[in-house]
Amino acid sequence: RFYKFTFSNEKHGKMMYVTGLNIDCNELNTKDFHAAGLFFTDEANALDHMYSHEFVRTVIIPDNAMVVISLSSDHTIYKTNKFILGPHQLIKDADFWDTYRNDISLLYDRSRSLYHFDGFPNDILTKKVCEEFLHRNIYIFEYMPTEYKTKENCLYVVGQSIQAFKYVPKNLIDDDIIHSILKKDGSMIEKIDKKYHTVENIYLAIKTYGD
Repeated sequence: RFYKFTFSNEKHGKMMYVTGLNIDCNELNTKDFHAAGLFFTDEANALDHMYSHEFVRTVIIPDNAMVVISLSSDHTIYKTNKFILGPHQLIKDADFWDTYRNDISLLYDRSRSLYHFDGFPNDILTKKVCEEFLHRNIYIFEYMPTEYKTKENCLYVVGQSIQAFKYVPKNLIDDDIIHSILKKDGSMIEKIDKKYHTVENIYLAIKTYGD
């Protein structure tokens, strides 16, 4: 199945997406893939196109439409001069989620290329799923729901990258987390709350910075 993800205003340049037949007001550019055309995707690549979008529509390609396909090692993208759109719906209500409900391992296979959780249904975005993603791709930590940012998960990510410290909820920052970042980079002492400027932490910062 094919899908079109849209922003809240459901606009494409000067035209508005509608349920039914949509014909691009610009001529399809078949030489430059990133130029004029109505873009859409397939089920296998849907997760790559959700970020910052609000709605999704099913896509049917008319028999007389022109289609250009861009293939890469990561995903496939399509564009056309016309398509038929189904009614818009929230991304979390799309039917392609059923594929992952039936086999959650397929979702984990996308963890390396996915950097957000926008549009994930609540029944799929569980603590277990978030943590599985986290251990495959620490950069997902920024987008994890706050309730799943446990101290254990926070310690894990700052142990992997001190850049993750800025996404640690303030109520979870404690001596253990401070020690973890100072062991990796003593200069971080300048970026932490002064209440953690204890003799022990300053000594640790100087020792780490000196190393």
